[in-house]
Amino acid sequence: MSIVELFNDNFSQTYELGSAELLLVQYSDNTFVGITYNDDVVVAVKAADPYQSAMARRTALISVECNMHMTYICGSQEYSDVFHLIKCFAKEKQEIDLFLETAMLLIERGDQKRESILSTFQTLASFFNDKREPTDNELNGLYAELFTIYNFNDTLHLGDYWQSRDRLKFDFSVSEKVKIEVKATIKNQRIHHFRHEQLSTDIFDVYILSYMLLHDDEGLSLLELINITKPMLEVDPRKVLRLNRVLKNVDKNRLASISYGETHTAVNLKIVRSNDAPKFSETKPDGVANAEYDCDLENASPVPINDFIAEISEVENYNC
Repeated sequence: MSIVELFNDNFSQTYELGSAELLLVQYSDNTFVGITYNDDVVVAVKAADPYQSAMARRTALISVECNMHMTYICGSQEYSDVFHLIKCFAKEKQEIDLFLETAMLLIERGDQKRESILSTFQTLASFFNDKREPTDNELNGLYAELFTIYNFNDTLHLGDYWQSRDRLKFDFSVSEKVKIEVKATIKNQRIHHFRHEQLSTDIFDVYILSYMLLHDDEGLSLLELINITKPMLEVDPRKVLRLNRVLKNVDKNRLASISYGETHTAVNLKIVRSNDAPKFSETKPDGVANAEYDCDLENASPVPINDFIAEISEVENYNC
């Protein structure tokens, strides 16, 4: 059971805490979830070093309190212990769910030490402070990247190589040398925008995955793709954070409306090596930076999908 399910199953109504400061249910050996005396949601982690001094920090939406001696009720019994507490002051269900999921992803990959909990708090604070809503082009790009993870999931583990941050040079880094760049267009021409250094490089072997998207109300939506691919990315909380940030900042109706025909998307995938893409033949002159241009891949020599799978599989096996 996930921490969100555990919380929703146990805290669907108002409770009386009596003299206790927290009402908790146990999630794992040293981690609990629950509510405070004033109904704020809290994740409580038993302190690894209960004798360290207490400290606290707060933003508008969350707070952290380290090495706090607390009384709590768990399973109808009252106890006391020293906890690190991360609280959420949001009242909207979606924000609470995202807080719980994201906090637990980070906590599970850390430890019970104060420094680790403070790092989790800083990441959560940054996450909730970021309110930038992606553009349509950015969401279409995300759609194509997640569709790539989903579409090849039976043969390749591309989610392992998806970049954990936006706006990096390539979308997937399979190895130090092998990269994948994903492009998508809703137009009827296979024209995409590139940075010159993505196409003209002697350092990397770059595969360009070019998608032509066709809107379909009954197709596969970006909201569905996010929910499908999130479990494939849970080994790296930074990648789940990317998706949760979109879920937090973009209305669900908008995510559901970004919907394209699944079969059309898969059938119209074209894979091209960067060496075979049309581009300026000149190397980048001294003093020139950030050169960008559109590139028509319609007549570029394609890489058969089976060859792409075989070549990426070989790199995956070598990485292992």
